[in-house]
Amino acid sequence: MLCPVCGSENVVKNGTVHNGKPKVMCKDCGRQSAGNPENKNISQETKD
Repeated sequence: MLCPVCGSENVVKNGTVHNGKPKVMCKDCGRQSAGNPENKNISQETKD
């Protein structure tokens, strides 16, 4: 697994997010992120 911010492979597991996906922390830059984030696009009709 790679850090999405700095691209480092030096990441460790760091708990879970609200939907149960694993959370990871980069030991190089210190940022936290979800393991495999998924963006859900909201249609313009729903926004209106």
